Amino acid sequence: MIQLDAAHFSNLTSAVQRTGSLTGGAVRGLPNDVVIDGLHGVQSYGSAIAEAQKEFQLGRARTALERVRQLETSFSSSVGQWNGTVNSIISGAKQGRQAVPAAKLNEVRNAQTRMQVLVGPATKAFRDLISALEFEISLEGHQGGEDKDADNLAADDGIPTIPEPFTKGYHVVTQLHLERGGDNKARVVPQFEPKQFYLLVGDESARVVRVDELNQSSLAVYDFELEDNTTLEGKQLIAQLRRGVWAISREH
Repeated sequence: MIQLDAAHFSNLTSAVQRTGSLTGGAVRGLPNDVVIDGLHGVQSYGSAIAEAQKEFQLGRARTALERVRQLETSFSSSVGQWNGTVNSIISGAKQGRQAVPAAKLNEVRNAQTRMQVLVGPATKAFRDLISALEFEISLEGHQGGEDKDADNLAADDGIPTIPEPFTKGYHVVTQLHLERGGDNKARVVPQFEPKQFYLLVGDESARVVRVDELNQSSLAVYDFELEDNTTLEGKQLIAQLRRGVWAISREH
């Protein structure tokens, strides 16, 4: 969970480059010789993403994040321009300002749908990589604190008390820690698991949550104290790990 690796960069490269051409081909024969095809300039993103990956591998996560954010902004701008062109053709045909045959107008609408299918994964890949980089930077911040030389980055103040109604039938299994590996990166050990119950230590008491979904930079949980679904984001999750997170299990 929340582990940045080479796949984040390669997934982004593949997803972005797929938007460079429309599946089924370009739409031609439109007014003013407009051609609706893939996004322009995205083929050059591969080298820029590779540079961001190199920065990360050299330990410069903040520089990598800045580069990826710049690429995301550029990509969003390209998508906006593409949509603007397509919407202009569609609205012009509807208002009678441009003579576009019905069959050709359907091609334009289909192209818009096809592009949405291509842009969605690319947008998600950008967000996944940015979230993972932000999480890495958060870990670096905690690694640079007073306990920088400690192998265990989580506090251990003793086993907390399990609250009602979990007092009977549940017991504490193990505490989760942020541990630094041989590559000097911090990881959650043991990893969070879906459907597992966890005890989160607070300032005054502890509460129990159930992990429903593991995401790249967050946990979707059900909080039994709040009686509602909630999300633990990257920075919030790190802070909680330092306060204390314990896996609990039913007694057999």
